[in-house]
Amino acid sequence: MQEYIQREDTYWKHVAKKAISDDRLAAWSIWTHVGGFDIHEEPNVLVVNTFTPEQFAKGMGGIWNFKKVFPDAKASDVLTRTISTTHDIAYYQNLEMNVKEQPQVIRINMAKADNVREYAEMETSLRGPFIDEQMKKGTTSVVSWSFSTLLMPRGSGSSHDAVSVDGYKSISDALNPGFADGVSLPEGIDKLFDIHDKVDIQLYQLASVVELK
Repeated sequence: MQEYIQREDTYWKHVAKKAISDDRLAAWSIWTHVGGFDIHEEPNVLVVNTFTPEQFAKGMGGIWNFKKVFPDAKASDVLTRTISTTHDIAYYQNLEMNVKEQPQVIRINMAKADNVREYAEMETSLRGPFIDEQMKKGTTSVVSWSFSTLLMPRGSGSSHDAVSVDGYKSISDALNPGFADGVSLPEGIDKLFDIHDKVDIQLYQLASVVELK
């Protein structure tokens, strides 16, 4: 793990910075898994590449060519695929993102819904604005919130079809999320809980980041 993070932070972070400066990438971050069971069987690193729709349409050809940034570097010192195994690759379409500050810990809530469109509408029209208001008032431990639907892989066999991501300053905040006394949940929130199931929840801690421009 130490060697993997070192390569990401030493080399790939700067490759990502160039891609961002070339308007081929919007943001990049590396997260490490926090706790859980069967830790050696589960993914222990999360790599997040964020694209605008226009950047995504251009494709990713050439943006990960490390020689453009480190012409004298050896592949054996740079590549991470030689010291890791890719567990999953997933593509998501972000529908809403509210950020008060860069989170240090994220809680990823994977959801399954009978009607994804209805669920997405309620998350973005009900929960999103509520969380954003509480962040601005300082009445929640959440410092960022986003909601995305799964683009690939899709199908009846997929484990989830949407994710909401809550950001926090610390692990303790993520483990004990809450609102200040007197904060009432918005009307209709019960229906939101009724139309989807949280099929998995994972915590990840920030290891390295190149933030949105």
